[in-house]
Order: sequence, then C-alpha cells, then structure tokens
Amino acid sequence: MTFFNTAYSNSLPKILFFSLLIIIDQLSKHFVTVTVCNPYISWGIPLHGWILWLLIIISLILLFYIAKIYSFRFSLLLIIAGGIGNLIDRLHNGCVIDFISINLPFNLPFIGNTFPTFNLADVFITIGIIIFLYQEFFPKLK
Repeated sequence: MTFFNTAYSNSLPKILFFSLLIIIDQLSKHFVTVTVCNPYISWGIPLHGWILWLLIIISLILLFYIAKIYSFRFSLLLIIAGGIGNLIDRLHNGCVIDFISINLPFNLPFIGNTFPTFNLADVFITIGIIIFLYQEFFPKLK
C-alpha cells in the first residue's frame, strides 16, 4: 500500500484505480434485479432537500482537503470514489441505488436482523474509513 502513500509517485495509476472503482460501482447496479432507491443518507437516515446537498458539498470539500494533506492515500481513494459513485446515483436518479441486502441470523439493537441495504460505493467508503482510522490511530512504530 505504500505505492499509494508516496507524494511524488506517478498519479496515473491512482487515477486509473480511482476511475475503476467508480465504474465497478456504477456497472454493478445494472447486473442486479432488485434495487432500493434510497433518497436519504447512510443507514436510511431521513435527511433530504437543501440540508442534504449542503452536507454533500461540505463533505466533498473536506474529503478533497484531507486528501490533499495526506497525498491521496489508498484509504482516501476508496472514500472519495465511493462518495462520487453515490453522488452520480443521486444526480442521475434522485437517490442512491442500493442492492445488497443481508439478513442476519441474530438481532442487532435498533435494526433487528435485517441489515440496511447498501451498494459497492458504501463498501468502498466503509473500508476506506476503517483503513484511514487504523493508519491514524495505530501508526507504524519507528
């Protein structure tokens, strides 16, 4: 992963990987039969209208600012690609297209045994956040 951490490495592979993530997310929605049009934000939290768009704009500005500081780490590529994938959905469909649904064999507090429906962009964002937090809270000892 150090390939993505270097500030002076060639940016073409990063751009290609970033683009590939967005393409995979968008194409994945065309190969499923059952989808959910989620007009809200993560976990179906009911936030919409101008407040939603303000939150999206602020989030994108913060992500690109953080990415500039951290020289486009792999984790940030995942987060931004997932965010853009969901933004494309929202602009094109008026909602985010979710299609992965998991029924759990046990109950979780507040949601029961049905995990909220999600998509690949959400997976990219979640993995990116986990990697980013891990790198921040558990830096390599020198």
